[in-house]
Amino acid sequence: MKFLYWFHPDKPRRLIDRGALFVGIGFAFAILNIALIPILGINYGIDFSGGTEMQMRFSKPVKADEIRNVLEKQGFAKNQVQQYGDASDNEWLVRVERISTLTDDNIAQVKSLLDAKIGSAVRIDFQAHEGDRFFVFVDEPKMKDGALEQIRRLDEIQSQMGTVIEEQAGLRLRRTRASDAAPETTADAIVRDEPYQGKVKFLVQLQGVSDRVAKALSGTLGQAEVRRVDFVDATVAEGLKT
Repeated sequence: MKFLYWFHPDKPRRLIDRGALFVGIGFAFAILNIALIPILGINYGIDFSGGTEMQMRFSKPVKADEIRNVLEKQGFAKNQVQQYGDASDNEWLVRVERISTLTDDNIAQVKSLLDAKIGSAVRIDFQAHEGDRFFVFVDEPKMKDGALEQIRRLDEIQSQMGTVIEEQAGLRLRRTRASDAAPETTADAIVRDEPYQGKVKFLVQLQGVSDRVAKALSGTLGQAEVRRVDFVDATVAEGLKT
């Protein structure tokens, strides 16, 4: 039987003698790549553009391509899918580029409801490119009984925010669980900073993107449980680019 060779193993090749030629070719390709960056740009990954990472458990075995197809149909063209742990666990890390489900109308509604509930004007800082979260600024309460009473009032405001956002505005706060046996909580959905210059800042985090992904995957591939959600916001992404 006669074999077909692209490069016959018995034929001598003087690669070392032509080293300068091959190094020159390598440099030419490197220079070409650098020259094309201003023209074509750089296709940054999710870590460099901001995104959401979800650890998900499926009720039955699924394939990475099946998950990617569902994500693309939902508009998440830039995504990363990776097996997490043993294959028998049916757990995957799903990363999608940050797409906020919040609208300016949602924010205006929340502000109006909080103004009425808290009894004083609030300011909301929302940036769509940072995803399903926003900051709420309220006036620092001045209490006659001192710091302890102030803390109680801030706790009350924090609780009122959760009620307004979920029950009246119809938005869902981010829920997480500490372990398999623990129920989901919203303990880290509204995070309060210490008073500063007469204002108190609250970070409100919602379940917009993760809910959308979970519903789409559950409807196509069987029950999909979101076990953990992490974010790479725009500020961190810009730092990574630098």
